[in-house]
Amino acid sequence: MRVLFTPFPAKAHVYNMAPLIWAMRNAGHEVRIAAQPNPAEPNALSSAGLSAHQAGKPLNWEQRTEEGGGEYTEEELALIAEFPIAQIDEEKITPEYAEVIFDIWAPLCEAMAGPDVTADLVEFAREWKPDLVVWDALVYAGPVAAKACGAAHARLLMGSDNFGRMRKALQEQQRDPMRDWLTGKLGEFGLEFDEDVVLGQLTIDAMPACTRYETDAKTLPVRFTPYNGPSESPKWLRDKPTKPRVCVTVGLSARENEIPNKDDGFDAAELFEAVRGLDVEVVATLQTENAPENVRLVDFVPLNELLPSCAVVVHHGGTGTIGNAVVHGVPQLVIPGSTWGEATAAHELEKAGAALTLRPEEFSAQALRERLVRLLEDKSFVDSAAAVRAEMLGRPTVNDVVLDLEKLAASR
Repeated sequence: MRVLFTPFPAKAHVYNMAPLIWAMRNAGHEVRIAAQPNPAEPNALSSAGLSAHQAGKPLNWEQRTEEGGGEYTEEELALIAEFPIAQIDEEKITPEYAEVIFDIWAPLCEAMAGPDVTADLVEFAREWKPDLVVWDALVYAGPVAAKACGAAHARLLMGSDNFGRMRKALQEQQRDPMRDWLTGKLGEFGLEFDEDVVLGQLTIDAMPACTRYETDAKTLPVRFTPYNGPSESPKWLRDKPTKPRVCVTVGLSARENEIPNKDDGFDAAELFEAVRGLDVEVVATLQTENAPENVRLVDFVPLNELLPSCAVVVHHGGTGTIGNAVVHGVPQLVIPGSTWGEATAAHELEKAGAALTLRPEEFSAQALRERLVRLLEDKSFVDSAAAVRAEMLGRPTVNDVVLDLEKLAASR
């Protein structure tokens, strides 16, 4: 079987997809990867031992597309803030709300599946003729290419399925910006719209069950497989900690660019003030100085190696960090980012008793310290994290779901 993967070209997304890519290769299938170049993270694929066919012009976040008109205006940014896709309040998710969400997200998806990206992917798919396309949930060039060559296709989630959640809220009589956008994109290649282009013929979900929403997508749960990229475990990690160990991580993308500012949830000075004097050992992947004596600053430590020794992990709500924490049963303190589904995933983990959340606008040394102490002292968080872990470990592995994907391809 021929399988084409279309990741979003950032390490967090590539690392999310890499275990399934290798599972397909190990099963004997012929695999190709096609992705847009990303100058901000040029080694995203090669760092996972992968090579890719380039599709389209390099990704440029500062300018969405030449046709789209450059950076977002203040009015657009205000609309995005007013209508977050990771909406926690269920009562706010009306058909009208969902309509606005797709007004916002259709242009964002166009930035990641612009005309040149989609055209290159369609050309490659028609030439190579894959049986199956596995696409990152934000890369809509993937399902378009799949339809263009007659392949089956599966969507790989990168967080809670907020698209599926909003699709379910959008009633038939509502205007549908996502359908309108995809209808035009498909029409360029003589193709017609159907709903599986939005949600995939199958959706592969490695998020904890407690973070899953009811959608119309056909979902295939899979166990999260930790992959943290090429690295070396430091010697000090072999020693058993003498105090409760707390991991603080800002995620791959933030670590490789700059420390997030307070609006993004982390402020190094207040973080240090929060843990100063606590009888804990903090391991923090922050690029800063002047840390208290109980803080060990590191450039990078693979979470899969570090978290088994940790009592708590403090993070921004990224999929990779959540997955690593869940498979190791570590209680979480989430200061959710605003990129995708961090807020909803954090909220549901808190409801499950496996985490506490701290909204970025509420971030302070005192608030962080209070939540951290509570996580360290209340055993119920350990018990709840163990329950979430047990659900995750009871799922099929990426090797197991290869059979499901083979059946999907055979049914096309």
